[in-house]
Amino acid sequence: MLVLWVWGLYAPVYAQLPEAKQLDYDTNYYHSYTDKVTTRLYSSVKYANFSIQDTRLKKVLRYDINNRVMLGLGANYSIFGLNIAFNLPFNKRDFDRFGETEYIDLQSHLYLRKYVIDLFLQRYKGMYLANSADMISGWDTPDSNYLRPDLRLVDAGLNVQYILNSKKFSYRAAYVQNEWQKRSAGSFIFGASAFYAMVKGDSSVVPTLVIPADFADGSGYDKSTQFTLGVHGGYTQTFVAWQRFFLVIGLSAGPALGYATVHETAINKKTKGGISVNLNGMIRGSIGYNSYRFYVGFFYLNHIIGNDLPINNLWNTMNTGNFRFNLVYRFSLKKPIKWLNVDYWEWLKK
Repeated sequence: MLVLWVWGLYAPVYAQLPEAKQLDYDTNYYHSYTDKVTTRLYSSVKYANFSIQDTRLKKVLRYDINNRVMLGLGANYSIFGLNIAFNLPFNKRDFDRFGETEYIDLQSHLYLRKYVIDLFLQRYKGMYLANSADMISGWDTPDSNYLRPDLRLVDAGLNVQYILNSKKFSYRAAYVQNEWQKRSAGSFIFGASAFYAMVKGDSSVVPTLVIPADFADGSGYDKSTQFTLGVHGGYTQTFVAWQRFFLVIGLSAGPALGYATVHETAINKKTKGGISVNLNGMIRGSIGYNSYRFYVGFFYLNHIIGNDLPINNLWNTMNTGNFRFNLVYRFSLKKPIKWLNVDYWEWLKK
């Protein structure tokens, strides 16, 4: 419980650039409310999973965590923002079916005027095989799963994206809620990422009774690591109806250069490593209602990395992301907080 509370304490902290005296965006398309206090009540589900695909057999092992719904409060004012989320004590998925996951999940998503910066640091222990009935020989209990309380997943990385059309398109309208996109607009986006991931178990990640028996050429491994450097590009579009209802759809993807290792569980216990060209990408989507004071909406983001493992025909895919529902209210302060206003710090530039 303590671990979950710490995870909530470090829920995403969003930052944004202040409005300059000469606006750096087109007010015909969106308006910024960094001079107001943006408060939010939200519900969030962060998740992580990985899958191992045998490309020859076209069969996949998929491991998931037992995730939970978090309830949080947050606020933004000027260049500052904070969100704090807590796990509710009665909010527990069936441990018999999904197992118990211990985790620390630190995600920070900074939406600047021209850039988006995503930071991930995640550690999970305890996972379940989501497709147990399809992949475990003799599994005759479809309402339960093959549990791996020993299985650990560690993920750390940085993703940076550049917004080409920042004058007319606002990410912050949907994801920080301190702006209001009033007309449809889109932007090409370009970026780069660096990620490290490790999966480790007390025994082979590939179950002994896996079907077919020649999955992964009959090889087993109890640890894998991947390090990737990638570039990506894509497009994001916000569709607006009657100035208030919006839908955001965005995808960015591209190649990555990776180095992966696996530690085999055979008698000689070899560690194999290799360099390969892989894939990485980011998906963002949002839908809701926005106006001068109120915002009600849902957003989704997902980062995906695909790696070729140094075992014949094996491909590893990792996903990490967040689902969130936000209920937002903005208001003006009777007396602005001087030391929080960006103009207060102008003397530092002299």
